[in-house]
Amino acid sequence: MAKIKEFYEFDIPEWAICPLLYGTYDCLSGGDIKSLKSFLEDIPIKGSWDFKEDSCFTSHNDIDTFGGNTVTAVYTVFE
Repeated sequence: MAKIKEFYEFDIPEWAICPLLYGTYDCLSGGDIKSLKSFLEDIPIKGSWDFKEDSCFTSHNDIDTFGGNTVTAVYTVFE
């Protein structure tokens, strides 16, 4: 069984859920792809995403800093 090394919590836009889970960027615009890839550069590897079910409107998010519907994403890094 893998041990949890650390975890991070982010407010992310709803459009980022599928790319984070499945690694596909087909449905994103060029600007969104650039923002998401830049965000992921600072995220450790060997982790897993989990998303809280409720979304809400926030004035900013942790990927592109724009307001909109966001979800809380938890990224857990394992040893």
